Amino acid sequence: PLAARFARTAPDTRHQFLWAAALLRMSRRDEALAVMASYRPANRPELIRHRIRTARLLTDAGDDDDAGKELRALLELRWLSRSAREEAVRALAPILRRSGRDAEATSMLDELAAKRMARLLRRPLPARRIAPKVGRNDPCPCGSGRKSKKCCGVGR
Repeated sequence: PLAARFARTAPDTRHQFLWAAALLRMSRRDEALAVMASYRPANRPELIRHRIRTARLLTDAGDDDDAGKELRALLELRWLSRSAREEAVRALAPILRRSGRDAEATSMLDELAAKRMARLLRRPLPARRIAPKVGRNDPCPCGSGRKSKKCCGVGR
């Protein structure tokens, strides 16, 4: 009753999320689930983190099935950012473990770690000077005995 009334008066998704979290803290699980069922954030990039938090709320409420479905639906989005994908995988792994699918959770986390490592290895190393920099008035490194600015350093 209270949840339905609130859902009608607060169309803002963030407020409904906060209301559902407050209901869970007050041990009113059924009303919290009703509030969460009354809204489902759209597939807009600015609401992705909100959907992950909603899945975590569902997990806290003991509804691992719906939380898992929500997170899997998020992971199917091709345009999902890397950080949001990592957060969704980290939220889904404990759900999979609790349902007895340890191998799937481990493989998802291993794949995440492998991608992160590959990304780190792809970064180019900073350029390092092999020989010390030759100043304009230093002797030329070619061995002619002339100053660098009059020999090989002309035009630099």
